[in-house]
Amino acid sequence: MQAANMGDAAKPSILKRKALDGLAGHKARIMSPEKALTLGMALAAQNGLDLACEVTRVQRSTVSHETLVGMLDNESLLAILEGENGARAAVAMDMQVLSGFVESQTLGRVLPKPAVGRIPTLVDAALVAPFLEESLARFVTLLQGDEAPKWVQHYKFGAVTEDTRTMSLSLKAHEFHFFLIDVTLDGGSKKGTLGLAFPDFEPAFEVADDVSVETTTKGVFQDSVLQANAALTAVVGRLSLSIGDVQALKVGQTLALPVEMTKETTLEATGGTRVTEVKLGQINGMRAVRLVGEFAAPVQQPEDSMAAVSYDAPEAEAAPLPDPIPEPAPLPDVAIAEVPELPDLDSALGDLGDFDLPDLGDLPDLPDLADLGMTGS
Repeated sequence: MQAANMGDAAKPSILKRKALDGLAGHKARIMSPEKALTLGMALAAQNGLDLACEVTRVQRSTVSHETLVGMLDNESLLAILEGENGARAAVAMDMQVLSGFVESQTLGRVLPKPAVGRIPTLVDAALVAPFLEESLARFVTLLQGDEAPKWVQHYKFGAVTEDTRTMSLSLKAHEFHFFLIDVTLDGGSKKGTLGLAFPDFEPAFEVADDVSVETTTKGVFQDSVLQANAALTAVVGRLSLSIGDVQALKVGQTLALPVEMTKETTLEATGGTRVTEVKLGQINGMRAVRLVGEFAAPVQQPEDSMAAVSYDAPEAEAAPLPDPIPEPAPLPDVAIAEVPELPDLDSALGDLGDFDLPDLGDLPDLPDLADLGMTGS
């Protein structure tokens, strides 16, 4: 009896241990944000730059807005990441990692020596932007699923900030998920750190009780359309060139624009549709525009182009038709007399015989034209 009780007591512990082992295996298979960043950065560097990028350590923490700004330094490359829903993230890349990526793309290899401290430039940002966007895209793809964090979304490289103060003014969220990543490039030629800060938010769609599903679907679709990217182009001016001048253009050639053109900059949408007037300037070393005019009203296209064309025209009176032509009267019967048969010509003429013409004799010679006094002119 005692042995039976011991067996019954051992069964729950065995089942519990198996359940815990299965849960641990399931958790191990779940892609965590740390693993997704490690794998995403390695694949982006290898496939895009043919560069070995190894993430040796990832530290994750939730920090406030003030704490995040205090953790950054002005010697690193600081940039804003623009999210799908307007939320803004931040990236900070120290000079060692930044120099490694720049050297890989400009020199073809990473120099095995520490980088000299300098101020990051816009050229540096342009060289590392594709790598960052590709890494973030793979990061989001690896975390897709029901168990993915709600704050995960796609980001694009935005504007470069001069210092931490400017970045603090650009970030609006109160809390951030901060990842401090230790990076090794090209087998140890360069080692440094990379910081990524994602805003903490959870998109929620509240539906009222009296709102139908159809209305909610239309609202969600409309919100998605309004959040779509719209490409706008600031047009400073236009030049008219002949085909010969266009064919003669060379790389690096400068085209002179009148000074008046810079004062008439317009913002245009795809297809050349004018949106509004803007004033050209710059912010933090990057070109920018300021809205100075009102937005042009969108052109309303009629549902039926044929129905849109309408005018009141007087009804034309139909001309009277002419009287029908009467049928001709029948011709009277005319009696045709019989024509007698004509005699045979051979028998009527008889034998005429042969006609012998008399000899004309010798005719006098015609006089010479010169003798008649006719001269040519």
